[in-house]
Amino acid sequence: MLKRLLFENLFAKILALLVSVLLWFYVTEQQVFQETLSVPLRLENIPESLILLGDVPEEVEVLVQGQGRFLRHRVRGLYMALDMAGASKGRYVRRLTAADVTVPVEEDVEVLEVVQPSTLSADLDRAATKTVPVLPATESSPASGYARVGAAVVNPETVTIRGAESVVAGVNSLRTEPISLRDANRMVVARAKVDLGGLERVRCDPEQVAVALPVEKIEAITLGRVAVAAMVDTTRWEVRWDPEEVETIVRGPVSALVGLRETLSAMQIDARPLTAGRYFFDLKVEDDGGMALARREPEPTLPDSTDTTAVLEPVAPPEPIRLEVTFDLPTGVRVSEVTPSQFHIVVEELGRSVPEAGELLLSPS
Repeated sequence: MLKRLLFENLFAKILALLVSVLLWFYVTEQQVFQETLSVPLRLENIPESLILLGDVPEEVEVLVQGQGRFLRHRVRGLYMALDMAGASKGRYVRRLTAADVTVPVEEDVEVLEVVQPSTLSADLDRAATKTVPVLPATESSPASGYARVGAAVVNPETVTIRGAESVVAGVNSLRTEPISLRDANRMVVARAKVDLGGLERVRCDPEQVAVALPVEKIEAITLGRVAVAAMVDTTRWEVRWDPEEVETIVRGPVSALVGLRETLSAMQIDARPLTAGRYFFDLKVEDDGGMALARREPEPTLPDSTDTTAVLEPVAPPEPIRLEVTFDLPTGVRVSEVTPSQFHIVVEELGRSVPEAGELLLSPS
């Protein structure tokens, strides 16, 4: 029974259903509906002497009215264009209206109002250009036993930037995007984009530069005997030191070590902070290759082990003294070891001798 009711006159029933749906669509399309649409916002004719600052919305929401229920999916090509030909430096404020929206002739809709934003606010500044140097930025490290040496070569060395005067004025240099030196064992040559570092609405010409970064093998050599010299006020003081020569090991790029044994000057000790007296120092080589003489504290005198009544007298440590030590080394070369590393310095006022206090700490070899 049920099957007969469902399938009896099936064609007529399907036809009636289709007619009903088409009639519903027809009636719906004749009705007027309202819909909120997002349309693009275009700022046109901004004077070339000005630059727009800050964020400006890319779209605005507008309320439109037209026949048919599916306006959101049917309407195309609407946009809002604002003519800024008369704008000047400073804050630009304008109320947005339905009249600012352009509707294609084939779209039978009406813009009723601008929903949001109802007002456009933008900052305008004078446009400026500036030429600034480009510095290479690097990441990672060369292969073991190699290092970046010398100055990088950048071509071109400068770029021209254009942007708002208030932004461009504060830029004195730019860097490239990081160039990888990972496992490099020879010169690295690359093209790198100039990193504008988030500068707002700034353009760069050219956008890329060529960079060459020298990478060389690092080796160590022994310089043999190097003379030691002391800097002092010779009009008042006379200085004697032991040792007068040291053996030095230095590390650096191969190209910088060539001929270094023949051209190296004396190791200089800045003894100007010293006054008359006898001093004992230890030479310290810092991690960065710098050197200094640090005053050694005297060791306390141990009592006779058979004398149970002896008392160890405390010895007041001397005032700390640090003397700078320098070598005239090529860039990238640093001292890694100096032998011997203990120094004895005697400072005497001209015409007067410091009393001897036993043997010198070190004897020249």
